[in-house]
Parts: sequence; C-alpha cells; structure tokens
Amino acid sequence: MRRIDTYLIKWYGPFASKEELKKWEDKRPEVFNLYVFQARRKCEKDKYYCGMTFKQSVGMRMRNHDHHIHDFENKQTEFLQIWIGTIANIKPKEHDVRICENIITSELANIRIGEKNLENRTNKKPAINNVYIINQWWKT
Repeated sequence: MRRIDTYLIKWYGPFASKEELKKWEDKRPEVFNLYVFQARRKCEKDKYYCGMTFKQSVGMRMRNHDHHIHDFENKQTEFLQIWIGTIANIKPKEHDVRICENIITSELANIRIGEKNLENRTNKKPAINNVYIINQWWKT
C-alpha cells in the first residue's frame, strides 16, 4: 500500500511588507516554514512566488540578499501581499516542508496561474506520491 501524506497548513496574512511580517512572526510561538507572495509591478500582471525555509524564520529568509522578494520591493511595485504558513498537524521535518512547497508550486504553475506568472524556477512538476494539503486561511 502506498503511503499518503496529509498536511494541514495554517496560512496567516496578508502582510504588505517583510518588515510587517517579521514583527508579527516574532511574537508568535509557531514555527513558520512556508510563504507565498503575490506582487504586481505597474503595467504588469500579478506574479507569484512560493518558498520554504527550515533553518531560519520566514522574516529572516526574506532578508537574505538573494531572495526573490527584493525584485518586488521598489517604487514600481503597486501591490504586494505576503502569506506565511505553518504545518499544524505534525512537527514537520525538512522533507515534509519540501513536499508542501512542491505541491503548492506545481499547483500554481500548472493549474491556477500558469507557469509564466510564477517566479519559481523549480518544483513545477507534481510530487510522485499521493499528498493531500488542507489549507486554512487566517487574516492577521
């Protein structure tokens, strides 16, 4: 019998900046490993990015010099919203976080928004195992 992974992800947001996100995240007891942001530059369609972090907080990950969010933090960006997620039904290992990121990224690229509107360069193919993700969305 094949193993079926099930993950409950609680998403919080939207945050208008990584600074706002970091302040909120620092006050929370949960560990946040996933994030999705949506951004729009003037005269362009919305772009999306899904990411994960395991060894640092989401707020710290977004401060890394090579993070994609920096491409959308300028005067040309007219819209930015960030959501952060915690896997709530288990204490996740890095493998679990990677599976969730892969499923979300492949879903966005192949079904929801199309590959050209997704900033991720990898993880666009669905996982080979059966995986179920239940998303809960909470406004901050």
